[in-house]
Amino acid sequence: APCFEPDTELLCDYCLALGKLLTERALSPESELLITGLLAELVWYFSAELKAPRWARIKREREAYR
Repeated sequence: APCFEPDTELLCDYCLALGKLLTERALSPESELLITGLLAELVWYFSAELKAPRWARIKREREAYR
């Protein structure tokens, strides 16, 4: 199964770039809706990562390097 685990700095950069794209109003309404959904999913993922206990993040990182 595919795995999406960017570091928090990169994830923050993704969210900022999508937010900027949305505020510039340069997208079609359909694309705006899709990008808004993607941004919401990324923010929820980011939030869950930041709320996770530190030991849980370390365990996932160790398993990723195996």
